[in-house]
Amino acid sequence: MIESDFVILDNFNVPETVQCGETATITADAWNIGDSDQDAVSVRITNDEFDLEEDFEAGDIDAFDRQQVSFTFDVPSDAEETTHRLDFGVYDEDDDLYENDFDDDPSEFSVPLQVSGGCGAAAGEGEVSVVADIVSGGRE
Repeated sequence: MIESDFVILDNFNVPETVQCGETATITADAWNIGDSDQDAVSVRITNDEFDLEEDFEAGDIDAFDRQQVSFTFDVPSDAEETTHRLDFGVYDEDDDLYENDFDDDPSEFSVPLQVSGGCGAAAGEGEVSVVADIVSGGRE
């Protein structure tokens, strides 16, 4: 059975790790697996820890066709060094989340993003300073 209106994401390309304060780019394929052309498809990426909620345009996608989409966002400089979950939802031209016709599964996807690299450290914090004093009376 074929859906009439359903777009999914597939083939995510996620960096192995990203550093705090760095710009991250993720790509994926938006597949129209329905038998109707879809206009003004958009993808929303969210993550509460990053205070991230951004919409990206995927554009018009013909039936049974795909289009690569790219997501670029800044990782906060104070992000926790751990694996974060990025959530993606695919929306139609009316800003409704796609759901399949058979069991109402939403077109939502989660991918892991590993963050590392001196996160949370303010400038100068954690640096060690060594000072030497010359003391007289040493041996000759």
